[in-house]
Amino acid sequence: MEITRFGEGDRLLFVRDVTATVRMENVRKDFVANVSHELRTPLTVISGYLGTFLGDPGKLDPRYLKPLQQMLQQAVRMENLLKDLLWLSRSSPDSSSRAPSSRGSPVPSASASRARRSLRPAPRRSPVRRRARAIATS
Repeated sequence: MEITRFGEGDRLLFVRDVTATVRMENVRKDFVANVSHELRTPLTVISGYLGTFLGDPGKLDPRYLKPLQQMLQQAVRMENLLKDLLWLSRSSPDSSSRAPSSRGSPVPSASASRARRSLRPAPRRSPVRRRARAIATS
């Protein structure tokens, strides 16, 4: 609630119900956290098998080495994206804190920064109605 003065002795009262907004923000956070968790499980299995295969590249047919390395690189990339998603689900959209990166520095990945910007609520225009007073002219 906000009270603003305008004119002579006039006040304008702004009241905004944020119940739905808060509820949707909680749903969004829960959804992102659940999806991230559900994706991490199969990704961990895939990464584990790829790591096992690549653990002894001498036993692999050489034609499979490069594709398996690329799969592992993409799995690591997806794991980093999931970490960013989990971080986003725990932070508020207008938070000024930084996302953890895979290198341990406090700089967010480009995808986390884009996602965080897209989740910021758009500025709302308040429905202000102005009163005009007639001025008598002679």
